[in-house]
Amino acid sequence: MSAIEIPPGPPGPEPASEPVLVVRAEGHAASRWYRQPALVAGLVILAVVVGLALAAPLITSYNPITQNLSESLLGPSRQHLLGTDQLGRDTFTRLLYGLRLDLRIGFIAVLLPFMLGLGARALPFAIGITAVSLFGVGALLSLFTGRSALQSGTRMLVLGALAGAVTYGIGLLAGMTLG
Repeated sequence: MSAIEIPPGPPGPEPASEPVLVVRAEGHAASRWYRQPALVAGLVILAVVVGLALAAPLITSYNPITQNLSESLLGPSRQHLLGTDQLGRDTFTRLLYGLRLDLRIGFIAVLLPFMLGLGARALPFAIGITAVSLFGVGALLSLFTGRSALQSGTRMLVLGALAGAVTYGIGLLAGMTLG
């Protein structure tokens, strides 16, 4: 049997004898955010919506809850940009003031779960923190539902505990089937 000689491959990269300084252009990448058209469009729309919500009392002179039955079901005009409803309330005014409430609820709906998630990940006694936070969320939501803070807080605490148990159980089942 004859021996087959395998020619050596191309030489690999030489190991660096000195540490190499790596310069990252983080500032350059951060300055290019405006080149993303979807991001810019979303920011412009968000700015317009928030601006309209904040300036609602300056934009319109009508009260969103005052009724004027003599002006019910009017079409759009200079006085009422979107017309009036069946009780004579200005629809544009109600839209702007409703936008204020929607933004407030949306902000709370994003901020509180973020804080709960941050607390659950960062603190060793996350169960106690989450329970207190859920109770606080329920008490805060009682401002919008008309129930007592104790009743809403307790209800939110129980629902949160059930949701946590279900999520944990699904995670265990997924781990068993995938592992």
